[in-house]
Amino acid sequence: FLDLECLDALETFDISNLKMVKNLIFGNLPENFNLVYPELTVFYSPEGRSATSFCCSESTFNRESTKTFLDRYYTKGTGVEKLGFSISMSCNKNDGYNWRKALKKKS
Repeated sequence: FLDLECLDALETFDISNLKMVKNLIFGNLPENFNLVYPELTVFYSPEGRSATSFCCSESTFNRESTKTFLDRYYTKGTGVEKLGFSISMSCNKNDGYNWRKALKKKS
């Protein structure tokens, strides 16, 4: 479980070495914040659901790095659910963004 929200003083966060994580939550991050996404290689869910649940704010979704991450791991309809959708943020100062809907509009 990794939740980054309301971290105005944080400038960079590199999680590229993570191979598996159950939940990723990224709220409104400073505009100059450098978030390096994980290189996920292990996808396991005993319940048969998506291996990693992903939630982000709209401003985080609009980052190029987030769109690249979603393009790489959101594999809806392929039989292997690497990345699942969540809209639940932990901090009440953030709103979860429906990134699935935004990706559908893009297609």
